[in-house]
Amino acid sequence: CLKKGEYKSSYWGDLLKKNIINNSCFAHIFFPSKKISYSKSIKLLKKVNYHDSNKHFFVEEFFSLKIFFKVIFHWIMNIYRYTKNKDIIQMEFEKKNISTGFLFCEKLEEEFYGISSLISFYYFFLFKEINTTFKNLSKTFYLYENQGWEKSFIYNLKKNNLNKIYAVQNSTVRFWDLRFSVNSYKNSNLFNHLEPNFYLVNGNDSFEKFVENGYPIKKIKHVEAIRYFELMKFINLNLNKSIKKNSVLVIGDYSVKSNMNIAKSINNLDKFVKNNFNFSVKEHPLRKMTNHLNIEYNKTELPLEKLINEHEFAIVGNTTSAAIDLYLLGSKLIIILDQNFVNLSPLKDVDNVYFLSNYLKLKDVLLNFNNEDKFNNKKKTNFFNYNPNYDLWDNLINKEN
Repeated sequence: CLKKGEYKSSYWGDLLKKNIINNSCFAHIFFPSKKISYSKSIKLLKKVNYHDSNKHFFVEEFFSLKIFFKVIFHWIMNIYRYTKNKDIIQMEFEKKNISTGFLFCEKLEEEFYGISSLISFYYFFLFKEINTTFKNLSKTFYLYENQGWEKSFIYNLKKNNLNKIYAVQNSTVRFWDLRFSVNSYKNSNLFNHLEPNFYLVNGNDSFEKFVENGYPIKKIKHVEAIRYFELMKFINLNLNKSIKKNSVLVIGDYSVKSNMNIAKSINNLDKFVKNNFNFSVKEHPLRKMTNHLNIEYNKTELPLEKLINEHEFAIVGNTTSAAIDLYLLGSKLIIILDQNFVNLSPLKDVDNVYFLSNYLKLKDVLLNFNNEDKFNNKKKTNFFNYNPNYDLWDNLINKEN
C-alpha cells in the first residue's frame, strides 16, 4: 500500500477510509526492520503525503546534533545525581520495610543511567522539538499503552498547546496488566501534566476494567472498536451456521508450554472420543504445535470467522487473545490452563467459558459442556462497541468541542 502512496492501519481502520480523520498529522515511531530501511520508509511516507490530505512523519526526523548533545548532557547529569543519592534511595526501601525493595535496585540503575535512561531523554527532547513546531492543535489522539514515552509526549504537548488529549485504548484490557492500573496519586493534581484529558475505551468490558482499576469515570469516553471492526461486523450479520457435530477447532499458541499442555489434554483422550470427534488445528503463525499431537487432525489456515461456522468446540491456551474472538463468535470455548501458573486469560471470570486445569477431564467437558448452569448461550452484547458508521468517533473528532 505504501508503494502505491496509500496508508492503511488496523489501528485507525475505516476512520481513514470514511474520511472521518482528515487534514491531520500522523506522528510515527520508526522500528528497525530487515524488510525496509529508515531512508526508504521516509521516501514512502513522502509518497503517501503527496496523495493524502493527512500528513505523515517519523518523530526521528526531528533528531539533530543539538538534541544529541542535550541527551548526552542530561544522561551524564542523571548518572551523577543517582550515584550521589543511591545509598539514600536504598535506605528508604529498608526504612519503609518494603520487602521487595531489592528487586527494584537493578531496575532503578537501568532507568537512571542505563540504556533506558538514554532512550527516555531521546524521546523527551524529540517530542519537545515536535510540539514546539506544531502549535495550535485542537485535538490529539495517541495509542494508549501507558509506556514511558507517552508521559514525555503529553508533558511537552500540554506545555506548548491548549488542545484536548485523548488516550485511545484499542485492544483488550487484561485484568493482570499493570500498565492499566492507577496509583492513588492519580486522584490529585500532582500528575495532571502527565495525563491525557480523556481515555477512550472500545466497549463495556474495557470500561468496567478501567473503572475497577481506579480511572475516574468522568474522564472515560466510549468509541467504536476499530481493531475488532471486521469481527463485530461478522457477528452482526447473523449468518446461519452449518456447525458439524462433535467437531473441535484447536488454536495453537506462541507459548511452547501452552501448546504442549493443549496437546497433553488432547493426547490423553480415549479411543471413543478420538474416533467420534473430528479435530482441526490452526497453528500460531510463528510457532508449530502439531508435532506434539498424536491424533488424526486436519490442518487449516482459514480465518476464525470461517472456521467457527464449521466447528462445535474450540480449544485454546491460557494467554491467547484469540479466545475473545472465539467467545464473541459463540464458540463452545475450552481454555487449557497451564499448571502451576496464574490464569492469564483475557476471559478470566467470564461466563460461557470452561477453564480446564485437569488435563484428564477434557473428555468429560466435551461430552457434557452444556450441562452446567453457566453455559446458557446468552448473547454477548457490548463487549466491543460497534457501529458501521463510526458515529461515536465522528462526533468526537469532527463535532464535539
